[in-house]
Amino acid sequence: MKMIITICCILLLTICHIANASSDEYAIVVGMDKRIYMIDLDAYDINIKSNVIDELGLPTSIDFDSNKNKLYISSENDYVSKTYYPLVILDVSKGKVSLFDKFKLDFDKREDGREIIYPIYDLKLSRNGKVLHIGYAHPRKKLGVSHIFDLDENELKGTLDFAIRNKHILSEDGKYAYEIWPSGQRKIKTNGEFKTKKWSGGVATYDLEKNMKVAKENEESLMKSSRGLNPPRMQILYPLLQIQRDRKEVIAFNRRNGKEIWRLTLSGHANQENLIVFDNNKKALLSVHEEMLVIDIKKGSILKEINIGTMVTNILVVKGKDIGIDVLP
Repeated sequence: MKMIITICCILLLTICHIANASSDEYAIVVGMDKRIYMIDLDAYDINIKSNVIDELGLPTSIDFDSNKNKLYISSENDYVSKTYYPLVILDVSKGKVSLFDKFKLDFDKREDGREIIYPIYDLKLSRNGKVLHIGYAHPRKKLGVSHIFDLDENELKGTLDFAIRNKHILSEDGKYAYEIWPSGQRKIKTNGEFKTKKWSGGVATYDLEKNMKVAKENEESLMKSSRGLNPPRMQILYPLLQIQRDRKEVIAFNRRNGKEIWRLTLSGHANQENLIVFDNNKKALLSVHEEMLVIDIKKGSILKEINIGTMVTNILVVKGKDIGIDVLP
């Protein structure tokens, strides 16, 4: 009898442990208040709120290296701080946030001695974690392309002839980047009149080693080949999610035929780079003003609204172990 009671107690404790276990996925959120928030995507609780990262300007883009537990944040001038660093690297390996390194890259000086710091508007970490592809707004450097920042030598090492943005998908070997977009249309004003501009969906392939765009396939040919709106030799198992140009709607497209599945109207503007899929492709995160929305990808409905308390600038999803948070089995 005692043995039965003991076994039942152990089972009960195990069940309670599992019920209270932390999620294996966390959202890292960067706020306009220059703090980092880490949110348990099971309980939707803010587990960690960092101190203000004074080195940041207005955050523009983020990426994460799970092997080194490093968070990369780019910034532009917030017109409030006396100075800022366009590239900040944070260590998040011990369940907390600490400054690892910071870079101004090139800068000039005004006649009064004040620095002119040039912003970085987007960044994308290479597959091997050795370089960042950055959109660097420097007047003496080529605009609208990606510059290569070497993370071993901490300096700019070259320039691509095209832009690699955070939303692009990298091949497993890191040699190629893919850009995917659905068909659509929008009204544009020309000579005082509004006209409808239409475009076809497609996939563009960029060779990072050869520094060239090697393919641009349109939606019609992709549908005939049965590949659909997917990168070569890859099948993405969730719909193509797109923020409309007015940024107040999310639309899900069937990757096989390009047709619209559902459309969700938002209460405010959203950002395509902050549209992140998680939970085995069942849910998506996006931000609208000070809130993060959890969306059911199958139904196109909002499951949860999480108030951060400050304007959200950037989001990504990581594993708990990658930020030093132990997750119970």
